[in-house]
Amino acid sequence: MPQYLYRVRPTRVGFYETPTPEEIHAVDEHFLYLKRWAEEGTVLLAGRTLSEDRAGFGIVIFEASDEQEGRRFMQEDPAVRAGVFEAELFPYHVALRSSGARRRADPRFPESVAGVVDPEPNLVVARPGRRVVGGQGHDDRFSVRAVRRRGVIDRFERVGAFKPTLRG
Repeated sequence: MPQYLYRVRPTRVGFYETPTPEEIHAVDEHFLYLKRWAEEGTVLLAGRTLSEDRAGFGIVIFEASDEQEGRRFMQEDPAVRAGVFEAELFPYHVALRSSGARRRADPRFPESVAGVVDPEPNLVVARPGRRVVGGQGHDDRFSVRAVRRRGVIDRFERVGAFKPTLRG
């Protein structure tokens, strides 16, 4: 199936420094939209640069049957539809894909803490049966701490050996 990439950029200068409640809501919906399509296999990759100035942007690589469907997919993105992000579509082709990319979200940690979701404040599910509560938790080998950036989990840091007082 053909692949496409769309690049998004905030439409408002100052978006990163002082997002409005409406912008925050649109970006939350944007994330859920992409997450749903990633789970269904349409979105192959989505992410953003860490630049918080006008040079910053995000990309979404996805599959669509043709350019018209690709453009519709991009325009239905909640943050694009709300005018929070401007978007530009490009035909694209993934030339190389790591076979481990789907198994490990962060190469610094074993698979037991990869693919973390944040279903509610201060609760992180690392995998079935393993929980990280209050931003900290463990697997069988070491403890991890969630590092948040603007209320969203940005990454996990290894904080030491397994602590049996934490419950998994």
